[in-house]
Amino acid sequence: MLENATQSSIFSKMSMLRPYFYLFPLLLFVVIFLLYPTYYAFRASMMENYSIMTRTYSGYGLGNYRDILNDRFFLQAVRNTIAYVIVTVPASIVASLFIASILNGRYRGTALFQTIFFLPMVTSVTAIGYAWRYMFNYRFGIINYLLAIFSVEPVNWLNSTATSIVVLCLYGTWSLIPFTTIVFLSSMQSINNKYYIIARIDGAKSSMLFLRITLPLMIPTVFVMTLLNTVTTFKVFDELFPLFLGRPGPFYNMYTIVYYIYEQMQGTSRYGFGRAAAASVLLFSILLISLLMVALVRRSILDLRRGMR
Repeated sequence: MLENATQSSIFSKMSMLRPYFYLFPLLLFVVIFLLYPTYYAFRASMMENYSIMTRTYSGYGLGNYRDILNDRFFLQAVRNTIAYVIVTVPASIVASLFIASILNGRYRGTALFQTIFFLPMVTSVTAIGYAWRYMFNYRFGIINYLLAIFSVEPVNWLNSTATSIVVLCLYGTWSLIPFTTIVFLSSMQSINNKYYIIARIDGAKSSMLFLRITLPLMIPTVFVMTLLNTVTTFKVFDELFPLFLGRPGPFYNMYTIVYYIYEQMQGTSRYGFGRAAAASVLLFSILLISLLMVALVRRSILDLRRGMR
């Protein structure tokens, strides 16, 4: 009897530990590839005069942060990145809502247009970037060709400090639209049709249906996509690289934070690794503050909706 009770206790403990055995590979992956690199980046950002070749440093301090905050290229990268986020995130959300509302309608050829809008998701970012570069070419780009039809002088889009940021924002907005549209379309199709039937019986028009039913019910989805797009746009790099052939703009005026980190890692500076780590930590901090602000706005809107009921 005692032996059976002991065996039963052992089996009971093993069954309790079984979920942890299943989770162990994932936890190991998170520790090795997420937590440790994050810890190392924070630690390296505090190492002054750190040499990645010799793995030596003079001590811990804020020297790397002081260096990048006094670097005009890093300050330019922060300004460009924030401007890029402010433009592309709202533009991609509004455009995706518009496209999703059209695709959600029962029109002829809707399936074909869905495929066309979703194709960029399975296309190489670099290939698309070069296509955009040729579209905005000064001499034979299709954009200047279309402008010439309306008697507008050709614009040197990619070789001007004033217009290069415009091209980058347009490309960034376009690259965000496909996935955002998919999520919005799925959210729209999950709304119960009885709300629309009742509203139409009361004489509501299509615009009122969207503003009073569709949009309020999609607020949680809109904020989730705002968070995801904010994270994506703060890490802008893939769009910048092919547009300007590996340079940060025509006159080195288009630095972004991630490009600055990349250049510090790839540059000839002996102590670039520490500055790259410090820039990464600051990017993480800016991103965290931005996500917190979005979350607070979402909470305020939800509280306002509850108060209006």
